[in-house]
Amino acid sequence: MSKISFNRIVPLVAKSPPADLVQHLLQEIIVLQAKLDHLDQQDLYFQKGQKSHESRLENMKAEYSRIVDLVNNHEVDYFLEQIREAEAKFQEICSRESKHPVFAKVLVDAQLTSEIDYLRMLVQAKGDYEKLTPLHELIQDERALLKIFE
Repeated sequence: MSKISFNRIVPLVAKSPPADLVQHLLQEIIVLQAKLDHLDQQDLYFQKGQKSHESRLENMKAEYSRIVDLVNNHEVDYFLEQIREAEAKFQEICSRESKHPVFAKVLVDAQLTSEIDYLRMLVQAKGDYEKLTPLHELIQDERALLKIFE
């Protein structure tokens, strides 16, 4: 199949708010790629930040690739075990009985809460998609891309 037209696909994926992190990340990648493909049609501020936008796009692509790898190579039980371990660590360090300094508790609370949320998102992605298609394949197959947004 030939490469999809981002200008044609942007209105299709952007018409409704993303339901999960996978959709959100793909939506941002598609929209930013379309803007970079037509840089001359963007405002001056966007054009001036081209390198920053390209860097952000590469970071988002790398994050999507990481999510694909995690979802495709692990079972739900793996993520649930990771969540249990993080919650146990949270209880150990952040409980009232803990002798850790307050600033350490605050840091651990923020870090582990973020980690647990991310792991829960991976559980949701595994349940919703079972297997995720790598980005380079999605860019070649419009139907596969649109199926994620159904």
